[in-house]
Amino acid sequence: MENQNEIFPKGEKVSTDYFTGTAWLNIIVPKDETGTYSIGNVVFEPGCRNNWHIHPAGQILLITDGKGYYQEKGEPARLLCKGDVVVIPSEVEHWHGAAHDSSFTHIVVTNNSKEGAVEWLEPVTDEEYYKVQHVTTKSEKVKLTDNAIRNHEKLFPNYESTLKVTDPELIEVFDNFAFDEVIGHGNLDTRTRVMMILASTIASQALTEYKAILSASLNVGVTPVEIKEVVYQSVPYVGISKVLDFIHATNEILLSLMTQLLPYVGYPRTLNAIKCLNEVVPE
Repeated sequence: MENQNEIFPKGEKVSTDYFTGTAWLNIIVPKDETGTYSIGNVVFEPGCRNNWHIHPAGQILLITDGKGYYQEKGEPARLLCKGDVVVIPSEVEHWHGAAHDSSFTHIVVTNNSKEGAVEWLEPVTDEEYYKVQHVTTKSEKVKLTDNAIRNHEKLFPNYESTLKVTDPELIEVFDNFAFDEVIGHGNLDTRTRVMMILASTIASQALTEYKAILSASLNVGVTPVEIKEVVYQSVPYVGISKVLDFIHATNEILLSLMTQLLPYVGYPRTLNAIKCLNEVVPE
């Protein structure tokens, strides 16, 4: 039976020389004499994956249906769902394919170069694939929506709570509520929403959670200046004695990440922000 969610026809079955399992490829925009890229739609049956391979000029994946994996050599696999995007750097060895219990569809935008579009390598072994789907299956005992998975990954890349193992029922309720229903409600942008969460953790004296949300806020583009402003503005409402630990934790985290944060520190918005940066940035 055809998948009613398919945007493009399946196309032709691909060669098993470079795929384990069954997949289809539909070339949407072929390469021509003037083009530097081609665009195709790939549909994987459950369990199907391509070989390890390299794109000399990189590639982009746009996930349109199903559930699958993307893994770079030596790195943990990433679970992919509808709406996800993967930008694959040049010359990075990787593979992608369907989960064991779901078909998987993505559009590929492949850059061409003098070295060609792709260099195929050895197949992904059953053992390599089993390790990926085994690790992911442990998390799949918690039934999360696609939006909850995607929003959690955006805020906390490659992080998996230990509560998924010890208290999966709680995480299922909380993550679906916090990372799907709440985030999907209203028109707040992600940065503003995360800054509000930062303030709420200070008010509730949740220092451990504050540290986690601080890292998440940096992942979505909140600047160090804005983070320090949230902390400082909490003082008159919560009290300096209750905010001190959060100030010290903020300074510690920002200092530890300073090399990554340097592009952001040139945009102080208030005198207090300038003072806080003088505390954080060493002379």
